[in-house]
Amino acid sequence: MPSLAALLLALHAAPHARAADDDGLTLRAAATGLAASFDRSGLRLRPRGAARDLTLQTARVGCQGALTRVRARALADERGRATLEHQLAGGRLSEWVVTGPGGLEHGYTVPRPLPCRARGGEGIIVEVRLAGGYRAEVSADGRGALLRGAGALVRYTDLHAVDARGRRLPARLVARSGHLQLHVDDRGAVYPITIDPLLANQEAKLAADDPALGDNFGFSVAIDGATAIAGVPFDDDNGTSSGSARVFVESGGVWSQQAKLTASDAASNDQFGYAVALVGDVAAVGAPFEDAGGTNAGAVYVFTRTGDVWSEHSKLVPADASSFDEFARSIALSGDTLIAGSRGDDDVAMNAGAAYVYALVGDAWTEQAKLTAPDGEAGENFGWAVAVDGDVAVVGAPDDGEGGNADYGSLNVFTRAADVWSHQIKLEASDKQVNARLGESVAVRDGIIVGGAPFDSNLGAVYVFESQTMLELAKLVPGDAASGDDFGKSVSTDNKVIAAGSPDDDDLGSNSGSTYVFTPVDKMWVQAIKFQPLDGGPGDLFATALAISGPSVIGSAHLNDDFEANTGSAYVFRLAFDQGDPCDADEDCQTGACVDGVCCDDPCGGGVDDCQACSVEKGATKDGVCELLAADVECRPAAGGCDEPEVCDGVNLECPEDQFAPPDIICREIAGDCDIEEICSGIHPDCPDDSVLTGVECR
Repeated sequence: MPSLAALLLALHAAPHARAADDDGLTLRAAATGLAASFDRSGLRLRPRGAARDLTLQTARVGCQGALTRVRARALADERGRATLEHQLAGGRLSEWVVTGPGGLEHGYTVPRPLPCRARGGEGIIVEVRLAGGYRAEVSADGRGALLRGAGALVRYTDLHAVDARGRRLPARLVARSGHLQLHVDDRGAVYPITIDPLLANQEAKLAADDPALGDNFGFSVAIDGATAIAGVPFDDDNGTSSGSARVFVESGGVWSQQAKLTASDAASNDQFGYAVALVGDVAAVGAPFEDAGGTNAGAVYVFTRTGDVWSEHSKLVPADASSFDEFARSIALSGDTLIAGSRGDDDVAMNAGAAYVYALVGDAWTEQAKLTAPDGEAGENFGWAVAVDGDVAVVGAPDDGEGGNADYGSLNVFTRAADVWSHQIKLEASDKQVNARLGESVAVRDGIIVGGAPFDSNLGAVYVFESQTMLELAKLVPGDAASGDDFGKSVSTDNKVIAAGSPDDDDLGSNSGSTYVFTPVDKMWVQAIKFQPLDGGPGDLFATALAISGPSVIGSAHLNDDFEANTGSAYVFRLAFDQGDPCDADEDCQTGACVDGVCCDDPCGGGVDDCQACSVEKGATKDGVCELLAADVECRPAAGGCDEPEVCDGVNLECPEDQFAPPDIICREIAGDCDIEEICSGIHPDCPDDSVLTGVECR
């Protein structure tokens, strides 16, 4: 049964516990210290350290100006889903709670239009009473709320509604005295209406096992699957601000530190860990103030993992290194390619900047190219940010001002062919703004280029470009954008899902910071969710650095003060993607089914030879909805010279049985005087082996 509304709590439920009795259901999200129970009185939450519980009690349901009280009836628990049936005049409402590895989800189902709609009422409203002295603070865009009280904070994440045709419907949260209301505009909608928001759960808080004052743990972060790395550039273990990096691995939903990385020749003020990159068993760590090539010339250290052990593999310094280049202020990895920015390089002009590309040849990292802007000028800081994906590299020049001090910023795109890198294009914002600083952050992957402009219109923006045509596809700005938030200070993308940091956002206090996630919909991007750490606070600057890998997002809070001032931390969140969003595995999706590369409404099809599809690419009319393929769509290609392709019949879900060519079909013609034709056997897909005549006169 589709849900009308899912007010999703940013809770972690792995591991989680469930215990049911006649009176209700007890839940626990151990990682966040939040326990919950669900019974006829509602959903009761017990945040860690709170003086009182928060109870979400469904009070009234109806239309604008016509709300009706509900009465709780039967409670059922089946397959991880607890459902409480509510009765109201002329209708009913189902309230439900779902727990699992993805977290705790609380929502509602309305099986049919409410009676008030027949009487001319407008919209659908579900009113929830907040018991326990909590109050709701709704975000500016109405898509999220903070519930504060009793020394605790509970967060409801972003809300969006979709009708049966997949059309998004307006939905918003409204705070009323002691209550939180969910409003959905169902005009023109086709029932059932469903809410399937992107759910983000804080999976872990990462911190050093030896935190110290001013370390700035998490100044830089990277993640690849079940491995994450955080830079700690002001770690003093090998001298003041010599730096380190910490590697963490995830197993069974638990993240633990695997290694502490330091340079073999560490020295004071190198700031090893200023930048980090990670791909599989290879990690790169930048030390932009290392002095091997001159004072503050910079270096990159490459580490490799064998089993669970990390070892220093290489130290990279440019052949033309020079003092104050700050090489490795930014770094990125893609397969056997590494790129590092050198924003202080003076070859073109003072601080015009450069970037260096290295390739792994055999077991050695070799400098392959030095990249500069064709129109580079002094102070452009080309190399401030870098990104690479295969044979495409993107270099940010945030202070590019077209000969002046405008600081519009730009992205320079380079491509590689036969080990030679060439400049392709300089990308600028179509509505470029003075001091926007496009290129302060960059990302490239899966055919898109993403650039952050954190000072655009004093709000910040993120621009998306197509990496083949180089056309600007979108400009992203949060629905609750506010002056000075610096949205776009950090960006990352995977599977065309975009994460962007807004470290000066003030939701949890001045400069507490937030992360926004945007998902692709019909060649556009929509804001799916905004999240912050459960214990976020003023001055943390959360999301100054971030990275996304599949359903996991890591964000830094390098000024977090949990241990001592500015010791720092990082947070890992897990996303559960909405129906129709790109995915890699079933656990990535709220629906629990990843089919044909998208989150599907049903675990159907997905085989190489069936007649079902859930993505447009595979033959469906809409991403996320499993459909029977039309007649004449090929479902099994020919496997050999005596095989024939099978096509769907538009009726059956399975591809027809494999049929071979009849036994009188010639599959290989005579190729010469001593050759003979081959004929299909009728029982095998392959043409018989080529045969030739023997003992026959040919001339």
